[in-house]
Amino acid sequence: MARDELGIQSLMPSTNGRPTGKEPTGYWRRMMKRFLHLSHYGQRWQVETGYSMIKRRLGEVVRSVTYHGRRRLLLLKAITLNLLLLAWLVLFY
Repeated sequence: MARDELGIQSLMPSTNGRPTGKEPTGYWRRMMKRFLHLSHYGQRWQVETGYSMIKRRLGEVVRSVTYHGRRRLLLLKAITLNLLLLAWLVLFY
């Protein structure tokens, strides 16, 4: 439904199961294998680390109702995390 009706594209590599030389049998898994360039997927660990740090240090709840309020709060959390990391670097190095 996400792909057919909403037009969402996946960036997940189809690596489930034993590696073989054959193409996957499912239509969408075959399309992901053909058209996915893993150069974009390779830095996912950096994004996940950033999300994890924000959630651990600054909380995982965004208490805003409107889209603009949530966006403003997430930007404030990102700036706060960067300032915390800078302060940590200055104090310990």
